[in-house]
Amino acid sequence: FPIVLEAVREFYAAGHPTRIRLLSEVLGGVWDALVTQRADIALAEVGTPGALGISHRPLGTVAFVFAVAPDHPLARETQPIKLTAIRRHRVVAVADSSRSAPARSSGVTGAVDVLTVASLQAKLSAQLCGLGVGFLPANLAAEAIAQGQLVALRVAAPKPRVALSVAWRAQGAGPATLWFVERL
Repeated sequence: FPIVLEAVREFYAAGHPTRIRLLSEVLGGVWDALVTQRADIALAEVGTPGALGISHRPLGTVAFVFAVAPDHPLARETQPIKLTAIRRHRVVAVADSSRSAPARSSGVTGAVDVLTVASLQAKLSAQLCGLGVGFLPANLAAEAIAQGQLVALRVAAPKPRVALSVAWRAQGAGPATLWFVERL
């Protein structure tokens, strides 16, 4: 989000007056917002390139870390931690914000005890409170890990990196959309 805010600052500094509304969507909700025209541009994992008239450019990858509160029982387990051990504990998951597509999930599958929250920031907060465990984007968890508020654990089944792209509806893209595509 700080990178997006820096782009917005540069946009305004260049004297481009327009309305900007920043939304936070999760999983399928990102594509849903783009396809249903609630958003002009999105930072998303690209599933099917060129689907529904959507253009995209790769931005890079997002690494994930499995993290728990320091006093969580998994913090004392021998690493790498097996999936069977993880499933004995509550997993914190982010709810898919899609309004029209089937709900997706990401992270630890097969968990029985799941706390579902609305955003990655809420997921981080829940894990900081020791309410559950799960994968977090490494950059989001880095400060909490450095401060000892979370412990990064090696797991037998790590979450692979996610390729992130900037995506936009190719037809009818306005100058502001194209400016942000270029900047990002």
